[in-house]
Amino acid sequence: MHCDFKSENILIGFDWERKKVNSVKIIDFGSCFDFEKVNKEVEITTPEYLPPEILEFIDFRMMNMVGYNEK
Repeated sequence: MHCDFKSENILIGFDWERKKVNSVKIIDFGSCFDFEKVNKEVEITTPEYLPPEILEFIDFRMMNMVGYNEK
């Protein structure tokens, strides 16, 4: 799973003469993880691009961690 999917990580090869897209490439796989092997911690590098439901899920997980509410 690509954890930093945003416009800056998409390269588009464009043929200006024919005015058509030749290729689309996704780059920056540094924060990817195998969804089958996921553990408790997943680094998400650009939270501004995350959908609200993912942010709510992260908040929910944080609130339900052992010791989180004991501070």
